[in-house]
Amino acid sequence: MKKSVMFFLIASFLLASCADGVSEDQTFGSVFADKGEIHVDSLLLSQIAGSKKIDGGLYVSFLKPNSKNSLDTVTVLTSENKVLYLKDSSFNYVAAYDCRNSDAKSDIAGGYDTMFVNYGESKKMSYIPYQKIPSINKQLLKSVLSVISKEKDHVLSDTIVSSYKLKAKNFIDGIEFVDASDYPEYVDDPCRGHMEYPEPLENWKYYLENVSRITLPKDTTVDWILVYTDQYGRSDSLTITTQFK
Repeated sequence: MKKSVMFFLIASFLLASCADGVSEDQTFGSVFADKGEIHVDSLLLSQIAGSKKIDGGLYVSFLKPNSKNSLDTVTVLTSENKVLYLKDSSFNYVAAYDCRNSDAKSDIAGGYDTMFVNYGESKKMSYIPYQKIPSINKQLLKSVLSVISKEKDHVLSDTIVSSYKLKAKNFIDGIEFVDASDYPEYVDDPCRGHMEYPEPLENWKYYLENVSRITLPKDTTVDWILVYTDQYGRSDSLTITTQFK
């Protein structure tokens, strides 16, 4: 993100869309384990349509989920580039920020006019901005991971795209899921960026790779555990049976 970033540009890429169905992209060899591929579009604009824009100069305080499956309190000052969009039953907060000149407060100081959005006696709503995480397609993953190549470093030809982080447990040592996600453009100033609530649905891409370049057994079947974890730290597992070809 460049230092001259404008707020209206932020709105165009903060959210990514998510299709409900599961599909396979034959061109790029990607398997979508729980949704369609995320694309940048105008979803944020549709979410804030019909909202009331809160004027700058007002502290707003709200609860947000964290990666420990609990809630944090966030208190921020609205301004031209830190905007709260309020509806009767939901809200969106979008901001450009500079951490060297932060107006966020860990506690609500006395003497300030503060709007409590989703908690407290004067709350506007009970809405907590959790993302709805799509269910992972267990049968698809079992099928995709049922046979892998012993001859290739990328032992699985397809890239797995998912809303979950993936980890192999009790598998052959040296074969691991490697994160191949599309990371944001390099930021030369780590103190500048943007934030948004509700937080966007996170998206990961994984290769299954022979990272240790070990010789793999041929025509051998292995039972192992696929652990998948969402952006709030909630995990589950799936038993996989894999044959080496």
